[in-house]
Amino acid sequence: MNRWLNKEFTEDEIMGAFKLMDPRKTPGIDGLLGSFFKEHWPTVGADVLSLCHYILNGNKSAEYINEIMIVLIPNITNPCEIANFRLISLCRVIYKIVSKTLANRLKNVLPLCISQN
Repeated sequence: MNRWLNKEFTEDEIMGAFKLMDPRKTPGIDGLLGSFFKEHWPTVGADVLSLCHYILNGNKSAEYINEIMIVLIPNITNPCEIANFRLISLCRVIYKIVSKTLANRLKNVLPLCISQN
């Protein structure tokens, strides 16, 4: 199990995570939507995959893509209290791809580590 968790991430794993993303979600802190990456994949795809490989395989720190902006969205027309807002976190699409790829790999292993009882 440890060997499987520590093996190199493949392009198929990264693409699988990318395809599971909803392209209509809010843009990241850089203003780019998932739909931008999907529409322009022939142009940006190789660079996105390369960056994801570097981060996932431990060759580059995720520190510089791990910047998140928290935004308050009003729930009513004239909000007066903090309870009248909902929080959303805006993070980069690359960060979402990396975290989804990691989550997908862990999803296969966690049932073996955690018992039903």
